[in-house]
Amino acid sequence: ELGQKPTCYECGVKGHYRRECPKMKNNNNNQGNQGRRNNAPARVYTVVRAGTDPDANVVTVPGAAPVARAPYRLAPSEMKELAKQLRELSDKGFIRPSSSPWGAPVLFVKKKDGLFR
Repeated sequence: ELGQKPTCYECGVKGHYRRECPKMKNNNNNQGNQGRRNNAPARVYTVVRAGTDPDANVVTVPGAAPVARAPYRLAPSEMKELAKQLRELSDKGFIRPSSSPWGAPVLFVKKKDGLFR
């Protein structure tokens, strides 16, 4: 019937879709990024900038839970490259190991001049 309200597949209530369900809001149990086989490792590195506090620019909302998404799948060759880049950046002092549920996977790309993008 035209104009009929949608029914949520999560809670069964009419008027919203599952992706908008109030029951689903912040319901990821603070699991954060979890690694799977052949996925990018669920590790967090803090980018170090001389003379700055890495936590100074962090804006948090009380009670907010991090978005839980699986890390991007990487081919074995990409995993080796990621490990190499993380080791190189850590050795140079650009990054350091960190633990945070708000972490995000990243892969730097080396430019022609040797710098990272």
